Amino acid sequence: MRIRLLRHLTAGFVIGMSLITIPPSGSYAGDNSFPERSITNGSVKLILLLPDKASGYYRGTRFDWSGIIRRAEYKGHNFFGAWRDHHDPNNHDDVMGPAEEFGVLGYAQAKSGGKFLKIGVGELAKEVDKSYEFWHTYRILKPGEWNITCGKDWIEFQQDLRTADGWAYHYMKRIELARDQPSFTIKHALKNTGGKRIETDQYCHNFTLIDDEPIGPAYRIRFSFGRDPPEEVAINKIAYLKGKEIGFHKEIGADQSVSTLLGGLAGRAEDNQATIVNSKTGAGLRFQGDRALIKYNFWATRKAACPEPFIAINLDPGQELEWTTRYTLFTTNAGR
Repeated sequence: MRIRLLRHLTAGFVIGMSLITIPPSGSYAGDNSFPERSITNGSVKLILLLPDKASGYYRGTRFDWSGIIRRAEYKGHNFFGAWRDHHDPNNHDDVMGPAEEFGVLGYAQAKSGGKFLKIGVGELAKEVDKSYEFWHTYRILKPGEWNITCGKDWIEFQQDLRTADGWAYHYMKRIELARDQPSFTIKHALKNTGGKRIETDQYCHNFTLIDDEPIGPAYRIRFSFGRDPPEEVAINKIAYLKGKEIGFHKEIGADQSVSTLLGGLAGRAEDNQATIVNSKTGAGLRFQGDRALIKYNFWATRKAACPEPFIAINLDPGQELEWTTRYTLFTTNAGR
């Protein structure tokens, strides 16, 4: 049975004509209850924070509002969590889990006081004539409406948006758990339904925190590509990059972060892979996308290690692009 959620969702979903309240599960930054939905395949449970312009966990103007995963539970381990101690729904990066972002459309052409578009968010106001700043909170003139359907082991988000100046798109994101293994996929489809060519990029920030353990020497992040030669390169004197792997000399402090742009991409879909392992708790998470990358960033703070794979999106009117990322959860005693 397909379950259609309220377009302007508050704290429930509709089955027929009955409103069922979804209680909050566990604790996370903030004192309020936010609309959410859990899905499971029996071995993995995902708890998702649902987009809502009035009461959603995230109402900022940087990240796509759909598909934010608060918890991913497997064999007593959890793979995501809040990385900020205090939560502001309107702040640009108060998100968690696989938070995704599209580049802006029409910003450079818009005059001060004009409009531009952010896929997964809506139509925004360009307040002053200066370069786009992802950390700035822009005024939302026309939020994108969400149509959400779900089942026991899947959830799907769809958004259609059309502007007066010719931008339009249909966007779909579907998160589905595998039936016979501890993994799930995030499938995307973006169709240009307007009259202007869409040229942008998209990436997933992948805020990863395993078992609430601070990011430090117990963590290793391994990529499927690397620099050559593989000598050790320091990152902010806290972490290091050696060949295909990032490690840490010490725990990241509360007011510290590390970041680097990774080199060695060969323009293949096979580059779109990474694995994070926490040797202290014995759990890991593998990411695998099906599109070639244009760049790969890595960023980490005390409570989030974030592989950031970027893809290019170029769509003439009427064209559509599909892409998928698979997430596999594992314990280290089961092998990598």
